[in-house]
Amino acid sequence: MLACFAERATTLDCAQPELVEEPVLRIEGGRHPVVERASREPFIPNDLTFDDGRRMLIITGPNMGGKSTYMRQTALIVILAHIGCYVPAKRAVIGPLDRIFTRIGASDDLAEGAPRSCWR
Repeated sequence: MLACFAERATTLDCAQPELVEEPVLRIEGGRHPVVERASREPFIPNDLTFDDGRRMLIITGPNMGGKSTYMRQTALIVILAHIGCYVPAKRAVIGPLDRIFTRIGASDDLAEGAPRSCWR
């Protein structure tokens, strides 16, 4: 398992997260590795900052605008950091977290870059 983590970190250009005691979540150049790998278009990295001044985001936008990918990549980066993995980002500073709340439709097909139709 550790060898796999190391190989993926090198292959996917991941960074060692900084785990700190302050209540902060700062991600610079975060990426979703599945979407990045499956997409025909270049993946545009995203930043995120939560601290004492910003503790919540309401994310809105058009369909296929990247909202679900943004939330999933943030959760994935946090989970990977907490299990001891390097993360798909330029830099990540992560304070203590004990839960992740999101409301995401489960029917999106991230690998294909399209919402899944219930009429297939």
